[in-house]
Amino acid sequence: MLCDQLTEMALTADDLVLIGRGRLIAAQSVREFIAAYTRSKLVVCTSDAEALQAGLGAEGATARREGPDTVVVDGLDADRVGEVAAGAGVRVRELHTRESSLEEAFLAATAEAGQYSAGQRELERKAAA
Repeated sequence: MLCDQLTEMALTADDLVLIGRGRLIAAQSVREFIAAYTRSKLVVCTSDAEALQAGLGAEGATARREGPDTVVVDGLDADRVGEVAAGAGVRVRELHTRESSLEEAFLAATAEAGQYSAGQRELERKAAA
């Protein structure tokens, strides 16, 4: 139910106010809220995901496999990912940014608020996926 409400809010609201346990957590635009509590990730599709993952790891990025030909990257911008791929001789078929959702931002923002402890478990489940 909460997921549906947050999805609808993300589509219709410009600004939000979030209060947890009587404390103001955030009062800002939806876009600013998402940016403040989440990080975008790069998604790279390549025929040599293993080599790309190794090269990105050597650069200090967090790179995890998401399927046989997809790597999700955190810690480098798109230009640097492209440079690492080129340096490793890895052909990139697709490179795009995966933006976080209002739901992910909400769960991150309320993770410390005791009344939202179920939200923390949901956030941990999504992060592990």
